[in-house]
Amino acid sequence: MEQTNASTNDQAEYQKLPGFVALLEESTRLYKLLWKPLVKLELISWATTFGAYVLMLAAVLAAAAATSGLNNATAIIGALIFIAGGIGICLLLAWFAAAAIIVLRDKQVGITVRESTNRAKPYVLPYALLSLLSFLIIFAGGILLIIPAIIFAIWFMFWEYALIVENKKGFAAFKKSREYARGYFWDIFLLCALAGIAMIAVNMVFQGISYIPLGGLVSMAASAIITPFYSVFFYLMFYHLKKIKLGEATTTSIPDKPNKPLALGLSVVGLVAALAIVAIAVYYGPQIKEQVRLQFDKANLQYNPGIRTLPLESI
Repeated sequence: MEQTNASTNDQAEYQKLPGFVALLEESTRLYKLLWKPLVKLELISWATTFGAYVLMLAAVLAAAAATSGLNNATAIIGALIFIAGGIGICLLLAWFAAAAIIVLRDKQVGITVRESTNRAKPYVLPYALLSLLSFLIIFAGGILLIIPAIIFAIWFMFWEYALIVENKKGFAAFKKSREYARGYFWDIFLLCALAGIAMIAVNMVFQGISYIPLGGLVSMAASAIITPFYSVFFYLMFYHLKKIKLGEATTTSIPDKPNKPLALGLSVVGLVAALAIVAIAVYYGPQIKEQVRLQFDKANLQYNPGIRTLPLESI
């Protein structure tokens, strides 16, 4: 009887998601083993993104020079360059994010950036597409009100781990994430809230440091070191939820068939809403620009009557 009770207690303890402090301690232990490749990936991600933006700006300036200044042709070429560059940057970010999860998945001490990025290649496009869908789903929830956005964010926050750790593609990754979050909504919400508060506190400290000499460099270096730590924290949250669900697998079956209508419907709502916002901005853009010009004129006449301004026609 005592053995049965002990077994029951062990099972109940196993079903519990670790608390915030316990998860921080475990994250610290894992981070100590894997911090080098994670920090390197973070720094390379920053560097490549910055380089891509510089190349985009250089291409736009070259197009402006080739088309004799600012005109419609330059605007069109610039827009195409920024669209192509934006897609390229998204793919780069997806590549490095997938590589970081592979580092956590394999837990291979001494893994190099080249090894992790090579293993991440098959996941780049699926990761980028699912990132877009996730954004649209949460955006759709934000339109409905903030509460649905929070719910969707927690339901689908583990899709990237389902994709890379379990090789779940497409909507199956969202389905698996939803199954992991089922029954643990408030636990996940509390852990995320506490992690968010800690992140805000740390960012406030670094923001204060950035005002001292060389503080900006110190702040950037510290951010590159600390940001991967949060990735470890959320990965371990997924890891424990997965262990819990596997423990429940003997009594509760988790279907693999994805529930496409919900995720697809929310994605469509988010896409339509995003396109509607862009269309409104384009339609009312000239009116907004005119109002800005009027306010600009008014401000200059009232406060700076003796200062000459650039001709507004050149703006």
